[in-house]
Order: sequence, then C-alpha cells, then structure tokens
Amino acid sequence: MYWVLKETLRNKLMVFERKVLRKIFGPTKERDGTWRIKTNYELDKLIRHKNFKLSPCSVRCMLSFG
Repeated sequence: MYWVLKETLRNKLMVFERKVLRKIFGPTKERDGTWRIKTNYELDKLIRHKNFKLSPCSVRCMLSFG
C-alpha cells in the first residue's frame, strides 16, 4: 500500500526521522575534543542500504526520554 503525501507532510516526516536518527547515533566528537551533532549528509551515509524498523512504542519512548 502506498500513501500519497503532500510535500509539507513529507518534509515534516523527514525532519522527524532525522531527529530520531540523531538520538540513535549520537553526537560526533571532533579532533579538538568538542562535540557536535551529525549533519544530514552524515546521517544519510550511516543509514544507506540499511532497513530500520522503529515500532511506535520505541519512538514514543525516545521522545519521552529524549
């Protein structure tokens, strides 16, 4: 089954997905010892060719504790 999504809803879902992935993969430590969040490009490289299945419960838990 395929859903037809409006562009704004699709963008909101992508933002939510990146937010969850940043929680899963955590920050990046730079050579000088500072921490920063991963870029969208880095997240795309990490999840390329991988299937992630998040249950609604795991998403709710991440949002409530995150």
